[in-house]
Amino acid sequence: MESQQVTVTTSLDDNVISIPERLMVALSLRDGDRVKAIVTSEVLRLASIDRFLALRGVFADDEGFDEAMRLIENNWQTWTTSNSA
Repeated sequence: MESQQVTVTTSLDDNVISIPERLMVALSLRDGDRVKAIVTSEVLRLASIDRFLALRGVFADDEGFDEAMRLIENNWQTWTTSNSA
């Protein structure tokens, strides 16, 4: 893999990640796409939220679906391997 120089930037907005254009192309992201940043050890993973939400179809304006997604997200954030089988 080719090594390239990159610049790390900071933002006053905790909800903004700046990504170089060539990396956005490689990740099939567009300006304004929403992603979830997942940090484990020294690895940053990005999960596309917009693509998932596009699958919602008839649930687009369903508050019950939104609440279920919040419940899943909250449980995922608090889940640890010690609680698993």
